Amino acid sequence: MSVFSIPDAVPSRVLAVYRYLLRARKQRESRETLERVLMPQGLADLSSKKGEPEEAEAEPPVQDSAAAQPSAPEGEEKGGRGMIKRVLAACESMRLLEKDGDGVVLSPDLPKAARDPKHAEDLAPLTLCDLFLKPENPINHDLARTIAWYLDFDPQRPPADWNFLDREHREQVRSLHMNNLARYGQLREWGCYLGFTWTFSSKKSTQFLIPDPTKHLRLRLPQLFPKPRASRAFTEVLADLAGLCGIFEEGVFRRENEQAGRSKPLDGRTLTRASAHAWLRLQEEGVVEMSHASDADAVQLPDDDQVVLYSQVRWRGEARG
Repeated sequence: MSVFSIPDAVPSRVLAVYRYLLRARKQRESRETLERVLMPQGLADLSSKKGEPEEAEAEPPVQDSAAAQPSAPEGEEKGGRGMIKRVLAACESMRLLEKDGDGVVLSPDLPKAARDPKHAEDLAPLTLCDLFLKPENPINHDLARTIAWYLDFDPQRPPADWNFLDREHREQVRSLHMNNLARYGQLREWGCYLGFTWTFSSKKSTQFLIPDPTKHLRLRLPQLFPKPRASRAFTEVLADLAGLCGIFEEGVFRRENEQAGRSKPLDGRTLTRASAHAWLRLQEEGVVEMSHASDADAVQLPDDDQVVLYSQVRWRGEARG
């Protein structure tokens, strides 16, 4: 089950499971105990009595191999413990945890740092993002394609809300299987948590979802610059970034959107406004330094009404954060 299709599987609940197992004995727990800890009986009873509000769908959900699992299949608990069961199912699908007899265990395939309670929480956005993007497990690639598509929008003129997207970009939205408000909610929740977007509320109470991968890009810098303070060709950095995270330009999910006609093809040396603003913001903050040599291959960064060129980038070596 993709988190895109399970409204219950929001970042805070997935993190609750992750944090518990990080500190559990042998990083294992029985399902019954885990469900009881995460949803005490009194709270479960209250949730079941009140019922969980469900988002209205714009149309019947699209059914395919990577999307459109109903939030509570027929015959399954809808509230209380049922919610936790669906969250655990999503965690298993993304391979954050594995079945172990009558219990679950934190996946032994996770990187060592991702299983270390001292470091795992700081790395959690990268850990979960990497699980979503794994080629051998496409269950969450629908969300990755949708985030990559959303980064095409101008961060200074973002879509107003779900209704705007559904009205003005219906064909693209449907092809991404984002066919209801609940799935847009998952784009908003996970896009923000993973560091690709953030939200802004206007005076008219409109909540804009801003395409801005600055936070995620900052987290990737230690992977892009194994040797801090050394300059690298910008084109090489971007190629490595695309390999690490296929959501960015030239990455696998960006290319899939281009091939499907959802995103405008780029020439490999031009960034979207969202990515350009992220690099420029990191430069303004003193996190990176960018420069251009006239005889070097340049990357084009659209900035307001002009395009600026850079061929070299240097990370100053700050810690993640």
